[in-house]
Amino acid sequence: MAVVTIARQEGAWGEEVAAKLAVRLSAQLVDQQLLDLAAAHSGVPVEVLAAMDERGRSLWRHPLDLWRTVPVPVPDAEHAEHHGPPETRYPPTGPVATHELDVRPTAYWAAEHYQQLLGETIRTVADKASHGHVVIVGRGGQCALGPAAGTVHALFVAPFDLRVDRVCQATGADPRSAAAQVKRSDRDRQAFHRQAGDVNWLDATLYDYVINTERVSADLAADLLSAAAHAAPPYQPDAALMAVAAPAAH
Repeated sequence: MAVVTIARQEGAWGEEVAAKLAVRLSAQLVDQQLLDLAAAHSGVPVEVLAAMDERGRSLWRHPLDLWRTVPVPVPDAEHAEHHGPPETRYPPTGPVATHELDVRPTAYWAAEHYQQLLGETIRTVADKASHGHVVIVGRGGQCALGPAAGTVHALFVAPFDLRVDRVCQATGADPRSAAAQVKRSDRDRQAFHRQAGDVNWLDATLYDYVINTERVSADLAADLLSAAAHAAPPYQPDAALMAVAAPAAH
């Protein structure tokens, strides 16, 4: 069974196509659920992950990063004598390491932890694709899975003004606010992919399909990706990528 990843510009209908595609494939659709799965895996509260969702570090765009903190992941075995609240003893799922129980890293550190954790979660979801097709929305799925057999990577784009109009229609926002939202989303996703995978997320070579929804309807796009998923071989993890990811998980 195939794993389809959907990268999308704000207002380019990526979520809409993903929903239609999941119906066509009778597939598991994983969007916001990725945060829930990552939280369950790590013990990090989902609201902490949501605060860093699909954005990179930036004191300019996110000045609260200067003081926002999260508890350090602490191995229970190493600090068995620690009797603080359970929420301060996260399992060691991230690269942050400390021997001081009361030290809390800034969100600058937490950003790397979030990106690593989401990559691990995406690969875990993909590993279960033998039970059926999976559609994964955003969070760098194309980077986390790479050129693995049985993956179909798609990027959804559209002209800026059209995307602003769609956001206005969907949210009721005025054009100026919608334009600011679209620009902010573009910058955040660019920073996230640069820091998570050192890639330009709009680089067409990262994808099997780049779909402009000004010219291609959501239904046609879903039909195209459905055919691609049915034609793909069963998902198999990329050995080179897994070899790199494995040491970071310990």
